[in-house]
This record gives sequence, structure tokens and C-alpha cells, in this order.
Amino acid sequence: MEPFLNNNLNSFLAWENVRHSTKLEIVWTLIPTFILFFVAVPSFSLLYGYDEPLDMPVITLKVVGHQ
Repeated sequence: MEPFLNNNLNSFLAWENVRHSTKLEIVWTLIPTFILFFVAVPSFSLLYGYDEPLDMPVITLKVVGHQ
């Protein structure tokens, strides 16, 4: 019975070629790292922007509680 794929493609897709692929491991580590980096940078700028106090508050509210 003839295999569905030719021998070159079968050997390329074989598990032995994927197990110890350093290039593949580097790629699937760097891609999520870059995605997280590009999500984190705008988030940090927003967090620091919210942390700065306002120059002139619109309203001042004094709350007093008694127990």
C-alpha cells in the first residue's frame, strides 16, 4: 500500500524531527513573550497615569463615621 504523502513530506512531519527542534522551541517561546510585552506596555502607562494626582479636584467630599 502506497503512503498518502510522499517520503520527503513524511520524513519532514515525523515526530523525530519535531522533538528536539531548537528553532521551534525558540519561536514558540518568543511569540507569546512578544504578545505579552505589547499588551503590558500600554497597561503600565495607563496604571501610572491613574496613579498621578489631579491638579484641581472637581469635588471634595468629607466623610465622618461614628460607631
